[in-house]
Amino acid sequence: MTRSDAGPRPVFGIVFGHGDLPRALADAAADIVGDRAGLVAVSNLGLDSGRMDDELAAAVAGHPGEDIIIFVDMAGSSCSRAGNRACAGRDDIATVTGVNLPMLVRFLAYRRRRPLAELIALMLRTGCEAIAPG
Repeated sequence: MTRSDAGPRPVFGIVFGHGDLPRALADAAADIVGDRAGLVAVSNLGLDSGRMDDELAAAVAGHPGEDIIIFVDMAGSSCSRAGNRACAGRDDIATVTGVNLPMLVRFLAYRRRRPLAELIALMLRTGCEAIAPG
């Protein structure tokens, strides 16, 4: 989904997960990059599955016409399932599970420079490469 005249359109990111983790990850990535534009945090704290769906729908609705990546902390969790429901039937939204800080730093650096499919592939590589024995 690229614009032929100006390159790829910016991709918006939603960090969605348990407790305070989404905000902490988004804040840390923004501190490292120096820019938080295009990235919000949504917590599941105190939300049942219906309200999680509503919170994600509201975050998505706030960015019409944009491609979106929903970064989720844990595969198979209630947050992951809510992310998958938000993506159902849409090719402009994707869920990526197992979010980590290097992934979000790279997202903020590349969200304006890569189309959605390429950015997703980059996020997966970055997330995996960041997991290594110390």
